[in-house]
Amino acid sequence: MSSTLTASETTISLKDIQQANLRHEGQIQIRETINKGWGVFSLQKFQRGDLVLRAKGLQTANLVARRNVDGAYDFYAHSDIVPSDEFTFDYETTEYELQSAFDCHCGDEDCRKRLKGFKYHGEDVLRVFGREYVAQYLLQGDNDDDEAHEHATTDAAAAHG
Repeated sequence: MSSTLTASETTISLKDIQQANLRHEGQIQIRETINKGWGVFSLQKFQRGDLVLRAKGLQTANLVARRNVDGAYDFYAHSDIVPSDEFTFDYETTEYELQSAFDCHCGDEDCRKRLKGFKYHGEDVLRVFGREYVAQYLLQGDNDDDEAHEHATTDAAAAHG
């Protein structure tokens, strides 16, 4: 096991991961996955609709996000989650266009294969998640125009930063 985890431009030490696991002991755990790098796993049962995770901040996601009053996202169970399940989230429900597209490894027969953003897969995202769990700015008018794209980029940066 490596002493650091690097994802995009973020480097996290094993010490940081161990501290996070201690803070959330009995609820969630960060650990290595099989063939997918690192993941966050459930250590307790969640029912559909339960608040799972609050964060600023795979297609067959078991979590969905709703914007909260602080401008960050709250994550809710989209399906039942049992202890040892990995938490998964579909970035195309909140991101108009991902700065770095990435391959999806969900294994679902309807997999979009490469996640690039709502701009590219909006109809598929809406079919799976409905309007309730898609960021509102993605639903406002034609997202191909510059103003909508600028709003989406600014909104996403504020949510993650």
